[in-house]
Amino acid sequence: MFATVKDIVDIVEEFAPQNLKESYDNPGLAIGNPSNVVESLLLSLDCSYSAIEEAQAKKCSMIVCHHPLLFLKPQSLSEDTVLGKKVEMLIRNNMACFSAHTNLDIVKGGLTDILCDILCIGRNILPLGESDTGRLVELETPLRAEELCDKIKLALNLKHLRYSTPNGALIKRAAVINGSGEDYFPLAVKAGAQCVITGDTTYHNVLDMVEDNITVIDVGHFETEWPAFAAWGMKLQELIASKGFKTRVNISEKANSIYVYR
Repeated sequence: MFATVKDIVDIVEEFAPQNLKESYDNPGLAIGNPSNVVESLLLSLDCSYSAIEEAQAKKCSMIVCHHPLLFLKPQSLSEDTVLGKKVEMLIRNNMACFSAHTNLDIVKGGLTDILCDILCIGRNILPLGESDTGRLVELETPLRAEELCDKIKLALNLKHLRYSTPNGALIKRAAVINGSGEDYFPLAVKAGAQCVITGDTTYHNVLDMVEDNITVIDVGHFETEWPAFAAWGMKLQELIASKGFKTRVNISEKANSIYVYR
């Protein structure tokens, strides 16, 4: 027996309930008939053109992504817009699109915890704040910024990342926030973090952190989310099977960062 679109939605949201999402977020079923049967689905960070084409090639009738397709209320869905073209492609292919975003980041065992496991820099891992966004990690061994960067690059198989550090002091506590995390800089400072590991940082915000003696390691948005989301895809397959469904989870083979480093 194969799951329906609604079954998949229920399985994911049983693991990562909607009530955990941040107030600005809009996860959930964006496109699709809840009663449609799903023999195979594609797990992709984004509902991009390439993801839709990959899902079509692999005969997947549903895309489960991390970033919501309809993150902001659209003013238009005409086909001369990128969003409109995606919606048309999904409808034409009778394909559902569903996302689990900040609710999946925040939940215990979700993307932030998985990223901490992948980085393997410490064992005493606590929620960063009241919203449970991010984690505060006590490093097993205090490290200088350059040493911590090397560990992160090795763990995530990266050639490059960028960082800014105020001094050569040893780092004992690091805040880990996957994706775009600079909105949580004040929370990290309040929690006593000496370093923030995240992505999508901007010059002036990092300058303020460095002048406050906080190291910032910008690993990249894609780089902090896709490894964890892909790993969670295997958990999703287990959850689906535990409900007695034969629906197959395909981890995207086309997912790549939009940036090229030279």
